[in-house]
Amino acid sequence: MTSASIEKFNPCEKITAVILAAGKGSRFNGHKMMHEINGIPMAVVSALNALPHVNQVLVVVRPQDDILKRALDTYGLSYTENPDFEKGMSSSIVIAIDNIPEDQNILLCLGDMPYIEFDTYRHLIKSFKNNELKKIIRPIYQSEDSDPIPAHPVLFPAFLQTDLTLLSGDEGAKSILKTHKPILIETSDEGVIKDIDYT
Repeated sequence: MTSASIEKFNPCEKITAVILAAGKGSRFNGHKMMHEINGIPMAVVSALNALPHVNQVLVVVRPQDDILKRALDTYGLSYTENPDFEKGMSSSIVIAIDNIPEDQNILLCLGDMPYIEFDTYRHLIKSFKNNELKKIIRPIYQSEDSDPIPAHPVLFPAFLQTDLTLLSGDEGAKSILKTHKPILIETSDEGVIKDIDYT
């Protein structure tokens, strides 16, 4: 299904949160996704934070990352392996879409952003429904000290799944965000820009 077929697409309210956790984390000293937040691996925290707001969660991991897979199993979280993780973030998005029903809307989350507030997810999904499930919804961080910063997670309508499978490289879904301008939701939640790169 292409973006041109939006008018023929029957929107569904089901949402899958895709947690991207297959990156190498080369700037991090240690196993980035296993870095503990209050005793729980970071990627698991990111998945659990999204879980109450969606129909299902799917974590994308490296095939050899057995320690993370065991942690996800402990919390009953689903995952899929990305054998092409070295090709960049887009390869993880493509793998995820291949493992999700075509009627699912996609909440694209980064595994290294475990501090997003409960209300932020709620406001994104409310805006998505207010826009008839047809617009990309993205948070934009606003503070008194800086210009607005486009942030994560980003909610994609299901009709863009095919577009997501055509991505390549390490720029994620930037090309789609240029073509399909998102609805921007202002937030003061620092969790939407606070990732963990160093320890």
